[in-house]
Amino acid sequence: LRTFLVGEDTTCIDLVCQDPCLTLCKGNSICKVHGHVPYCSCKPGYDGDPFTGCTEREAQCLTNEDCPEDRVCVGKRCKDPCLLGVCDENSSCKVFYHIPYCSCGPGFYGDSFSKCTRQYSLGSSLPSPATKKRYQLETAKANWIGAFAQCLRHGGRLASIFTEEENDKVKEEIRKYVLKEQVWLSGTDYPTGNWTWTGSGTPVVFTDWHNMQPDNYMNQPAGEHCMTFWNDNGNLR
Repeated sequence: LRTFLVGEDTTCIDLVCQDPCLTLCKGNSICKVHGHVPYCSCKPGYDGDPFTGCTEREAQCLTNEDCPEDRVCVGKRCKDPCLLGVCDENSSCKVFYHIPYCSCGPGFYGDSFSKCTRQYSLGSSLPSPATKKRYQLETAKANWIGAFAQCLRHGGRLASIFTEEENDKVKEEIRKYVLKEQVWLSGTDYPTGNWTWTGSGTPVVFTDWHNMQPDNYMNQPAGEHCMTFWNDNGNLR
């Protein structure tokens, strides 16, 4: 008999079609057969020789704080989140204090975490008709990147504001709730050094900054780089 006469997930051993994974790969390993050839690999979180047995990998980290500031803890290893596909291929990615920040590249706009679309020049036809924005407040507490992800899960985006009318609509939505907490917007100056709406990849042109803003409250080491609405004695800014 020849190997090619048996099923592709078995091998001819002593004239019998057998599963080579039953005896070949040892402890804490994974065995898969492709084209009659068995392949052994260690389970996630394990290292060593899968043909003799894998041992549990010594943890490099348990939390992000165990890693350098430009790395995150994934599977007990410190990894660059920008290499994990967190940003769209047409966007730039930078990591600050363990959080990846994405920004659509020059000539592109859109959601830098999922799809940056090429911008169209003035006078050209848009690929789809414009739609009217609808704002909805999410009251769950989260950091900026968590809020961004929460909006995506609900099919939305963190709010971007381009006109005074849109600014008033956002304030109107916020005032429906009795909130003392700050409310995240999609504006940040982390990826490019300039204030940008990450929801659209466009620069912040319309502003309604409170007096002396933007600043770095209490001179925090990380600085303040994400935009919020906050309630100053009933005055939303």
